[in-house]
Amino acid sequence: MREYFTFAQNSGRLFRRLPNEGAGISKAVSFLPFEIQKNIDMKPILPIILICITTLAACTGGTEKPATNAAPATAPASTETPKTPLDELRERAIPEEDIMSRIEQGLAVIQGEFDRSAPKMPDLGKVTIDHDLDCNLIIRNEKDGNVYETRVNMNDLETGQGGFRLDPDFEPDDFPGLIVSTKNDAPKVHLFKNGKETTTDNELKIYLVDRPAIEKIAPALLQTIRICQDEIK
Repeated sequence: MREYFTFAQNSGRLFRRLPNEGAGISKAVSFLPFEIQKNIDMKPILPIILICITTLAACTGGTEKPATNAAPATAPASTETPKTPLDELRERAIPEEDIMSRIEQGLAVIQGEFDRSAPKMPDLGKVTIDHDLDCNLIIRNEKDGNVYETRVNMNDLETGQGGFRLDPDFEPDDFPGLIVSTKNDAPKVHLFKNGKETTTDNELKIYLVDRPAIEKIAPALLQTIRICQDEIK
């Protein structure tokens, strides 16, 4: 009679069993590997079992992704190239065909210097500069309940040699001025008080608080007049 060893899962030990003939032997074989026959040589099988177990463990462990401490990639900070003075001029450039906007651009410089000068000049109140499509220039000064106006068509102003000159401020209480002559010294500058014309002149006179103000408005006014007279495009 053959002997069999049964593996007990609870104790982890092998114990001897003497099965019956026929069905007992078949039953013992059907429960392998829980019942292992004694007469089977296990030495050649053990290395194969170990290799299978090792391979299975390696495959199972390989499914885990290794942890990484790498910081997430960040997009490089965008840097803008500083604008040059030429770039800024191009951005502010007005199309040649937009005559009104080009005139307004020049007169806005003069308006800004009047606004800066008014608090420091006794004869200046609220000064407003206006114009129309025919290049009529109106400088309005509201002071002490009165409205003073200087009106001139910029087509009548001289832009050639001697047309622009400075009225210096020699005395302590003086303010510098810009004087623009009319063409052929014609009396084309009209002065009004409260809507009534009081006199005419052959010069447009603008007085401001200091020389830097005059130096700033002179080229702006000259360019505006030349635009009206089609001297520049």
